[in-house]
Amino acid sequence: MEEFSRDDFKTFRQRFIGIILATDMARHTSDLAKMKTFLEQKGIQNGQNREQLIERESHKKEFDSKQQLLEFAVHAADVST
Repeated sequence: MEEFSRDDFKTFRQRFIGIILATDMARHTSDLAKMKTFLEQKGIQNGQNREQLIERESHKKEFDSKQQLLEFAVHAADVST
């Protein structure tokens, strides 16, 4: 079995905690506003410009944009159940 590095573990932990917090309904209104602003700023509408969802200017921006998408998806799934 493959061992995970300390950095891999920290990345996993950060992603996992963010995803768990995305299910907190106390944040629903602010999360919804954040998602709406994000999509408007990126010019994403009806599936157009979706390549803008992930920022690739730096490793940090790429990580953060992927994290935000994961959190949006989990929150949407949580709300729909």
